[in-house]
Amino acid sequence: MKPQQKRYWDDSKALKLQQFMTHFSEEMEQQYKEYTPDNSVDQYGLKLPSEVLGQNAKEHIAVDDVPVDVEWSADGQAGSGVYGLVAVYADSETQQYMQKHVYFFTIIDGTPKVLITMQNQGMDDHRLHFNETANQELKQKFAQIVNE
Repeated sequence: MKPQQKRYWDDSKALKLQQFMTHFSEEMEQQYKEYTPDNSVDQYGLKLPSEVLGQNAKEHIAVDDVPVDVEWSADGQAGSGVYGLVAVYADSETQQYMQKHVYFFTIIDGTPKVLITMQNQGMDDHRLHFNETANQELKQKFAQIVNE
């Protein structure tokens, strides 16, 4: 019998993150909306997350300047060393140029990571560059939700 894999993410956790992001939007005075591969946000001409997922993700995304694999994951599971993308929030529709934020809520090897990009133009390596957010409240809340 195959051992059951841990579900890091589900609809209940997605709802908790959605509720928190409503609070976060008010606190930051920014209007964050949720996006999915079927409903992407336009971030300076790049449709996120749909245009950076899939088999060639390493060609499209870097975290801390390192090319990475990212795949959409309904349960937070992804292959070893792969970022399982469970949620995307952005304020790109309402913020001014140079002020647009996109958050990728990910789980990599069981560890929650909130990645952010504000990139507004192409890089020499043609990748969209993310870093882990410096916002402690956001990191802690996401980790709390994932680990419930």
